[in-house]
Amino acid sequence: MIAWTMLVACSSEPVEFPSRLAPIEDNQAEWPGDGNSFPEEIQTAGGVYASGDGYWGHGRGYLQADVDTVWTAAQNIDACVDRREVDEWVVTEDTQPQFDVSYTITQTVFDLIRVEFDMTWVHERQMADADDRTTRVVIQSEKTDGSVFVGDLRGSLLLEEVEPGITSLEFVQVGTSSQRDQETSIAFVVDYFTDIKAIVTGVPLPEYER
Repeated sequence: MIAWTMLVACSSEPVEFPSRLAPIEDNQAEWPGDGNSFPEEIQTAGGVYASGDGYWGHGRGYLQADVDTVWTAAQNIDACVDRREVDEWVVTEDTQPQFDVSYTITQTVFDLIRVEFDMTWVHERQMADADDRTTRVVIQSEKTDGSVFVGDLRGSLLLEEVEPGITSLEFVQVGTSSQRDQETSIAFVVDYFTDIKAIVTGVPLPEYER
């Protein structure tokens, strides 16, 4: 479990993130390819915890681009939103200024009732080479405010250079909401990877059905 201080709904207290970010749990997905090739694909895994306390979705993939390019794409706000589930969103930048990049996305779902919640994202550049090219970035996200119907919702993304011009991506999504499950977690992992790939290759983001 990630060592964040969780907020209750409507709290205005700041979030206490770790001083150095990391994936929030071990990734269970396989790598695509044979270990010698790096296809622009993603492999996923998911399930429920043995304790019955929530579910998880993991993904591992590669993109034929350097870490800085992939990192820039991963900051796209539309890509950070689960567009299959959320109807409207508004972003507030630099909400955790101790990190290299941070923002909070206020998201609204119009269902039988209106549901609103905040997801706070933080990015940390952790390694670079002698030419100051980024070689490792960790991103974490967590629900930090809003409706109790959403439950606990957290994620991480690790970007690392495999070799110059190739980046590996490791996604983790976990949650406890009764409105979601491991399948929706895996769907978001695949969508986020697909969105990042679209941005890197210069094509429009795909549209997802709600």
